[in-house]
Amino acid sequence: MQNYLLKIACLLLCCFAGAGRGIAQTADYPTLYGGVIFAYGWGDMQQPPYGVYSIPANDGTAPQAVHISPELKANGGGVYIDGIYYIVSYETYSDAITVSLRAYDTHDNWKLISDTPLENTTGIASDLTYDPVTDQVFGCFGLGNDETGRSYYLGTLNVFTGEVTPIGNLSQKLFTLSCNKEGELYGIGEYAELMRVDKETAALTLIGTTGKNIKYDQSATFDYASGKLYWAATPHGTDNPVFLYAVNTSDGSCTQLSEMTGRHEFTGLFTTSPFTPAAAPGRISNLTADFPNGTLSGDFRFTAPST
Repeated sequence: MQNYLLKIACLLLCCFAGAGRGIAQTADYPTLYGGVIFAYGWGDMQQPPYGVYSIPANDGTAPQAVHISPELKANGGGVYIDGIYYIVSYETYSDAITVSLRAYDTHDNWKLISDTPLENTTGIASDLTYDPVTDQVFGCFGLGNDETGRSYYLGTLNVFTGEVTPIGNLSQKLFTLSCNKEGELYGIGEYAELMRVDKETAALTLIGTTGKNIKYDQSATFDYASGKLYWAATPHGTDNPVFLYAVNTSDGSCTQLSEMTGRHEFTGLFTTSPFTPAAAPGRISNLTADFPNGTLSGDFRFTAPST
């Protein structure tokens, strides 16, 4: 009888151990999306397959193409807001640079709904993020060039006009900029350190180091549903793959979730989880205020949501 019970106990231990290994090997994260502006082999192509790619949930080794278009090249930043994906795209020529702000309807087969040429390069960002609390798009923008020296500042981008409103100078470039549903900004800087970013002053507060060696374009985003920060990190060495990490916002430590051997460099990373509770009503629209002659009493008018 004792031998029989021992065999059952050993069998149960093996089952639990196997289940534990299966859980450890299966990453638990949502499907992520973003603009891919480079991957292995693209440098030799006359027309690389720029576009939006997904990092499928639980299998992020090979990003999947969602929509491919030569114009969908988010090398100046990208941001997703309520089904619309906004990108800043630029092309450099021997004697000029052209910059465009484009908007795509993700619910209508990625239809291009606006294409706004920008008069200068101020709209180019290393990363963009949407703040659902203030309904603003924040970005890390640069001034100057590589020859004369480049400085960086925090600003907001008007996604309709491309106008950038500066907030304050940054002490270093932020490779990533991410906002959670509480309206808190986080950035990963030049030395792969995670920092809190003050939305009003652009001051950086060190949280901790990620321990990574990074370079080139990359992006990070919060998943509103889980509150977790995900980072598609491009390492310094060109022979190294891009890694997907979950970043601990308390100390900056990272958990590797997948290894993208094709070295897909992501910008404008996002998930499609809503930032409002499931039972919340829809948004109002067409809000106007009427306070005649500067009086302190007046009327607000708006269109109520259908749901």
